[in-house]
Amino acid sequence: AMADAISSRDDANAEIEGLNAKKTRKEAKTQTTKDEIAQLSEEISMLKKGLMEATELRQAEEQENKETLETAKEGKASVELALKVLSEFYKSAGAELLQYVPPNSDREGKTVGDRAPEIFDDKYRGDQSSSKGIIGLLEVILSDFDRTIDKVTYEEKLSAEAFNKLKKDSETSIKEKNKSKSDKEDLIKSLASDILDLQNSLKDQTK
Repeated sequence: AMADAISSRDDANAEIEGLNAKKTRKEAKTQTTKDEIAQLSEEISMLKKGLMEATELRQAEEQENKETLETAKEGKASVELALKVLSEFYKSAGAELLQYVPPNSDREGKTVGDRAPEIFDDKYRGDQSSSKGIIGLLEVILSDFDRTIDKVTYEEKLSAEAFNKLKKDSETSIKEKNKSKSDKEDLIKSLASDILDLQNSLKDQTK
């Protein structure tokens, strides 16, 4: 009977050692998994924060580009109109300068017609030499507006594409990390159940 009891005790001690080793490994795995979950949570938080900041910056940039384009298009239309009017006037050799006389006079009771200098003995054909400089200047301004429109449109396209890629990559990464975090949380539950079973087995073997 003593031999049987000693054999059972030795078997129980051996089992206890094995159970303790398993329990230690699972506890270590639990702690490692918790650390990984904490790291994933921090990374998810940083990704969300970065995406939110990038979205705010993108919205501000988009609004600024929109306003710049609207201003440039309005300016272009105005310059095109001015060029059309001046070109038609100066290219018409016998054109007569028509001045608009508003129905309302100024504070002194004089209209634009009243204040027009009386220096022309014949039809006014414009200063043809100066007109070239004026039209040339307007053409330069027009090209500047065109260049601004092209540049801002191109930059807006690039920025939108870059942001969309960043958004897609960030959302994909967040989704993957959330999945990994969820899997690790399930693993912790499984490890906790295994550890509880091992503790019960240890009690039995100790007894």
